Amino acid sequence: MFEPPELEDARLRAIAHIGQVFVFRGARETTLRALRWDDIGPSELTSIQEIVADHLRAVLDRLATERCNLHAAQQSSDRSNA
Repeated sequence: MFEPPELEDARLRAIAHIGQVFVFRGARETTLRALRWDDIGPSELTSIQEIVADHLRAVLDRLATERCNLHAAQQSSDRSNA
C-alpha cells in the first residue's frame, strides 16, 4: 500500500515523542539512577512534563518554519513562472 512520505515522517516523529515519555516507565530504574532521583514525585513529574513539552514545541516550531519556507518558495516560483 502506498503512503506519502509525510505520513511515515509523522509516525516516526510521534513514536520518538512517545519514547521520551516511555523511558520513564520502561527504563525507570536506569532513568532514576541517571538522574540521581529516588522516585518520580510531583516536582520531578513537572520537570519531565516541561522538558517533553519544550521538545514538542521545538519540533513543531521547526516544522512550521519549514512549511512556511516551502510555501514562500512555491509562491515565488509560481510568480516567476507566470
